[in-house]
Amino acid sequence: MPADLFEGAVVRVRLRDQIAAVQREIGMRRTVYPRRVQSGQMKQAAADREIAAMEAVLDTLREVEAGAADEPAETRDAR
Repeated sequence: MPADLFEGAVVRVRLRDQIAAVQREIGMRRTVYPRRVQSGQMKQAAADREIAAMEAVLDTLREVEAGAADEPAETRDAR
């Protein structure tokens, strides 16, 4: 796929897909970061901070999702 295929395009990603992507990212970090800490490539505090940041992102997205569930369907569908 050419690198400029989506250049300048607005790509919309559904909220549930964003949540799933963040969940996958957290899982990947929980797998990869311990190895990076063990090898000295990363400090444990940095690994903990980075995972906590992504968990906060997930919490925020879930809050947005919960708020969206309270909206009328026509408002949600317009997104």
